[in-house]
This record gives sequence, C-alpha cells and structure tokens, in this order.
Amino acid sequence: MKNMSEEEKNQRVVTFLNREEVDFLDKLGKDALFSTGAKLSRSKLIAWLVDFTEHLRINGEDIKSEMDFENRIRGVLQRGQLPPATPAYRTGRPACRSGREDKLVLPEGGTKLQDTEG
Repeated sequence: MKNMSEEEKNQRVVTFLNREEVDFLDKLGKDALFSTGAKLSRSKLIAWLVDFTEHLRINGEDIKSEMDFENRIRGVLQRGQLPPATPAYRTGRPACRSGREDKLVLPEGGTKLQDTEG
C-alpha cells in the first residue's frame, strides 16, 4: 500500500447545504454521467471548486460576506487574471477521466465561462 504524505491525505469536512445547492451538485453530477460516463460525487465537485478558487490566488482579505467573495472571483475572471494551468498540474491527476485538461475561457463581454476542448 502506498504511503501518503500528510499533505496528500484527504480530510473529512462536514457542511450543510440547502436543498437548492444539493440539487445543483446532483444535476452537475448527472449531466457529467450522461454526457461523459464519468461519475462525479458531490464531494469531488466541492473539492474542484475549492481547487479552482485556490488556483485564482484569492485570499480572504476584506471578504465579509458571500457577495464580497463572489465579487472577488468575478473581478479576477473579468480582468482575465487566470493563471496559465489548471490545479491538476500540481497533483499530476488528470482534470477528467479522458485525461484532457479543461480550460476555462472567458468570452468577450466577460459574463459566462465555457468549457473548451484542449
């Protein structure tokens, strides 16, 4: 059995989500299952969201509310300050089952993100 360093061990985090939030995670998982055959758990989706926001190099300064947090993320995305690689580069794990890494592209106007083939 492979020994994992302290940094690589997963930690259990208990969170409370409302019905709408759980339904959204379930819909993402079902969409992925039907379109790619990849089964995505709620915890995996939440972990990816954490990885993505970490990758944006967002810190907690001056964040007091959900709106502050959302505005910070929107600001980074609208300024196009995305770092060049996805979080998968750090762990060596592919971003998805096929092994291709998804790139987030901010279209002109900066209102929506789209997934593109790399």
